[in-house]
Amino acid sequence: TEARIPLTLSIGGNRPNVYLGMGDSITFGDGSSDGRGYVLKLQNLLAPHFGRAEVHAIGRQGDSSAETAEVTRKTLGWFDPAYTHILLGTNDWQDQTCQKQGSACFTIESLRTIVEDVKDWDSLPVLATIIPGNPAKVPAGRNAWYDEMNVKIKALAQEQKVTLADLNADFKASGNLSALFADDVHPNDAGYQVIAQGGFKAITRARSAAAASSPRFGS
Repeated sequence: TEARIPLTLSIGGNRPNVYLGMGDSITFGDGSSDGRGYVLKLQNLLAPHFGRAEVHAIGRQGDSSAETAEVTRKTLGWFDPAYTHILLGTNDWQDQTCQKQGSACFTIESLRTIVEDVKDWDSLPVLATIIPGNPAKVPAGRNAWYDEMNVKIKALAQEQKVTLADLNADFKASGNLSALFADDVHPNDAGYQVIAQGGFKAITRARSAAAASSPRFGS
């Protein structure tokens, strides 16, 4: 049987049951039939589970992780979310310094800045791995770059002690990647459902871990 333990998470003055997605055109919802991407899909999973949920997403089309890092605090101020879902890196591949995989690539440092800003805001970060591109439409090297970068993103999540949503693994587990895309990199409705389920799994896992460690987690 499942025993539910009431928790008050440590979110400072942020709004309980408010979830914010932060990212690029994938977070914006490009490729979905309703233009909302994973927003309503995630909300429909969270609300019955927790009793209440309000999901928002600010996705800036074409943004790199570095560009989003410059406006993180401003974005958080619009919503004061309890949780912030961070999905970035897809567009970073187009930067030549990142394609060379050298120290000049800004992705991990940008994500570190975003995560630290979210934590400083007393919001709870959920850091996502970069989803793969449509293998039928992107060069193999692009997905190989995502795989290499995701190793570093997982390490960053461990370093920062934040929840990881391994969306890349979730997409690959489908067995038919191309069926999850509307074009080369943007998911279709089925793909956005995978993102929603991955986010839901990460958030509920974080809540369960908090309950297991202490029934009075946070303040």
